[in-house]
Amino acid sequence: MSVNNLRSLAQSAANAVEPKSRAAVYQALEAMAKEIIKLRNELDDLKAKVG
Repeated sequence: MSVNNLRSLAQSAANAVEPKSRAAVYQALEAMAKEIIKLRNELDDLKAKVG
């Protein structure tokens, strides 16, 4: 899943909730996307060390 796909999913989820909580949901999903990116980078580094 690409970063753009994650952002698109985050935006869709944020749009599905009430306007008052939309920003908080979007921020939480963006934070999750950043963590996923970090984990993917760590995995790539580990694969490079092993491979």
